[in-house]
Amino acid sequence: MAGSNCTPVTTFSLTGLTNDPGAQAALFLLFLLIYIVTILANLGMLPLIMASPRLHTPMYYFLGNLAFVDLCSSTTIAPKMLADFLLEKKRVTYAGCVAQVLVFDILGVTEGFLLAMMAYDRYVAICHPLLYSVTMSPKCCFQLVTCSYLMGLMNGVGQTIGMLRLSFCSSSVIDHFFCDISPLISLSTSDTTLNQIMLRTLASLFGVSSSLVVLLSYIAIISTILSIRSAEGKCKAFSTCASHLAVVSIFYGTSIFMYLKASSRDDKRAAVLYTMVTPMLNPLIYSLRNQEVKEALRRLTKMKRSCMLYIAAAALLSGGPHWGFNCGKFTLENLSLSSFLGPSEKPVGLLLVVSRQRNLELQLALFMAFLVVYLMTLLGNLGMIILIRTSPQLYSPMYYFLGNLALVDFLYSTVVTPKLLADLVRQKPLSYVGCVTQVFVFSVFLVTECFLLATMAYDRYMAVSHPLHYSVLMSPRLCAQLVGGSYLAGLVNGMGQTIGMFNLSFCGSVVVNLFFCDLSLLVSLSSSDSTLTSLIMTVPTFLFGVSSSLIVLVSYIAIVSTILSIRSAEGKCKAFSTCASHLTTVSIFYGNGLFVYLKPSSLKSREEDKWVAVLYTVVTPMLNPLIYSLRNQDVKEALRRLRARKRT
Repeated sequence: MAGSNCTPVTTFSLTGLTNDPGAQAALFLLFLLIYIVTILANLGMLPLIMASPRLHTPMYYFLGNLAFVDLCSSTTIAPKMLADFLLEKKRVTYAGCVAQVLVFDILGVTEGFLLAMMAYDRYVAICHPLLYSVTMSPKCCFQLVTCSYLMGLMNGVGQTIGMLRLSFCSSSVIDHFFCDISPLISLSTSDTTLNQIMLRTLASLFGVSSSLVVLLSYIAIISTILSIRSAEGKCKAFSTCASHLAVVSIFYGTSIFMYLKASSRDDKRAAVLYTMVTPMLNPLIYSLRNQEVKEALRRLTKMKRSCMLYIAAAALLSGGPHWGFNCGKFTLENLSLSSFLGPSEKPVGLLLVVSRQRNLELQLALFMAFLVVYLMTLLGNLGMIILIRTSPQLYSPMYYFLGNLALVDFLYSTVVTPKLLADLVRQKPLSYVGCVTQVFVFSVFLVTECFLLATMAYDRYMAVSHPLHYSVLMSPRLCAQLVGGSYLAGLVNGMGQTIGMFNLSFCGSVVVNLFFCDLSLLVSLSSSDSTLTSLIMTVPTFLFGVSSSLIVLVSYIAIVSTILSIRSAEGKCKAFSTCASHLTTVSIFYGNGLFVYLKPSSLKSREEDKWVAVLYTVVTPMLNPLIYSLRNQDVKEALRRLRARKRT
């Protein structure tokens, strides 16, 4: 470690690509264009794959994950790089540097393994075509993708732990345009032997293993292609690998160039290739060289035009916008809901959720269980709001956010649970307007809760990492703006989801196999073209989900970094205790979200999905106030004082 007279570095300076103002302006415009193309291409690839049934294959499942990784890795580097072109001083905080190292190292190794999995997929498709659907089953694909992310996570955590051991005293200037582990190791004033070993071991382990999978797969592919007699057969077999081979060549080509570089300038040039150019090229290669993607894009464009013409014609004929179209002799008028027990034998009405089991004892047991949970939810969240409003010691940003979280939990639980309880006793139809209202309100409060949890993570970061400036930084005005922004994001999501639902039409008896109106199920049950609605549903969910979870992730990386820098065990324990309740709540909330959205549709069980839905609609709103009241000393003390005042 560095000597005792060492002053820890809190901010790093980046040298960037150039100091020439004219070159900086030109590079800003160039990289801004590249970044915009990267965002549009990768964001376009994701909904295209999801909305096109012809692309629901293992190859495009891997490609969708590759597009997601490219989008995230580019966003980790590009915004800061573009901002530095316009700033005289290119600075990044220590916490920001740690976060950049973690995220970039995770995504870099994840991309390497995803390309390896795609090479294996091409090997199975060409060498064992008759067994392809059995070998590359949905379960196998899910496991391969999960393994890729786990390998990336192991690399990122390993490199970050290594960085946290380093101390920086004599210099804080990084000769690069982003925080990379290699220049940071060379900049450190502490012993870097262990870090060098860790860097080389992880790079060798993950780099060699993924490249070996690619190499062996293509050796087998080439061997199989050469054994094909007809030139047409060879050409057809090779064409299925052309796009992947081009992407692999670019990825591993830049990696090899980076590790065989001769100077720091070469290092920066290689870094520009794999941080900015490669994420842009990957979706372009797959869209320009792949006939299936181009055909899916043509069909999607044609469907969008047909959909818009259909809506416009209906609006003109009816004298205004017409969202519930007649199909045959049916008109969309009402909706019946039931519990998550399953479908019945004879559905009645237009939209129905009915039960497989007519066991009155089971229904009664579920009714009593959910009634107790709902009463605890009401009492817990209303009690938390009243306690915060009446206790002066809880007049702080943290509890201001917690009060809003309790309000949101109370409201969005009330949107779902009362109807669920009523349907367990006796099923009654729900009007179309009621279903639209449920979709709107639930979508609003779900995203609002995401951003409230992200805001609370940022609040904990300020409290732990900048305690002396906390009251100034987290001013009442800023807190109100953060909460207002959370509600605004929820409102935008709710309006988008509701507009998407208005684009759907339903014909005949439609069974919604869930206990509340969920847009993803309604899309699959619609008798009209749901492509536009799928896009409207997917893009905001991705945008709001990723942005809020990134805030939480980056905040906790900074918090962990600060806690690890505290010398006393008591200080570490005290700092961590201020985040324990929030961390528990975040883990439960995002754990449910990840399970729902990252599980491939082919692996999903409707019964499983119902119980997961119970967790995030009924159980989680009950747990949040309990976690904060049982684990938080301030809340327990305020509760004791309130009881004492009542007795007096």
